[in-house]
Amino acid sequence: MYDPATGAFSATGSLATPRLDHAATLLNNGKVLITAGDGNSGGLASAELYDPLTGAFSATGNLTTPRQSHTATLLNGGRVLISGGVGSGGCKCGGVRFGHWRFHFHRQHGRSAVPSYGDAAE
Repeated sequence: MYDPATGAFSATGSLATPRLDHAATLLNNGKVLITAGDGNSGGLASAELYDPLTGAFSATGNLTTPRQSHTATLLNGGRVLISGGVGSGGCKCGGVRFGHWRFHFHRQHGRSAVPSYGDAAE
């Protein structure tokens, strides 16, 4: 974790699934959504949420298709648009295919990310 006030790095939690070529998106609630990427055994469809208050990562919904080198753009209303990238076997993923995270408010638990899927035509 980088602290701009001190210019120093410190250790924080570890991803549940090691990955590279993933996307990280800062959500409106301060958590960071980590999506897909390339794992130890190939492309990933999994996603994780990082909570900077606890320093912990937790699993969240899976994407419909594994991909890496994609974009994950925060939209108004808190949804995250996942698009592009490279899929299994090196094929290029065109268009918007999956991945919106919307937030629900729970009286006892506050806001939490809930995956909501809807494939779009390419």
